[in-house]
Amino acid sequence: MSRYEIDFLPDNTDGALLDELRRIAELLPRDEPLTKTAFRRFGAKVSAKTLSRRFGGWKQALQKAGLEHLYVGQPICEKTKRSRSRAFSPTAEKYSRASDSKLSCGTDFVALLAAEVRLRT
Repeated sequence: MSRYEIDFLPDNTDGALLDELRRIAELLPRDEPLTKTAFRRFGAKVSAKTLSRRFGGWKQALQKAGLEHLYVGQPICEKTKRSRSRAFSPTAEKYSRASDSKLSCGTDFVALLAAEVRLRT
């Protein structure tokens, strides 16, 4: 008779999800951050997306589990600025520096596109 190991969490409570996060954190080499990629690589029994949805984001999930010291992400603001610059550079950069700028970190794509159109007309 073969032995099977369950490769998913039978219990989907907050506590079980956080315990799984802590279990994977213990498997990490010392000083390695707990990224979503590392979480998958070490055979998690729940997806990183499930944790992000349940707790409001990856960083928040790590905080709830007491593992915030293993988070190494950038603030959303910086990610938004970088992607905005790549997508519409240099026009978006010029608009974001304008004194009457309505854009801020977290601006959605539609608002950014509308700003781009206004600047080109």
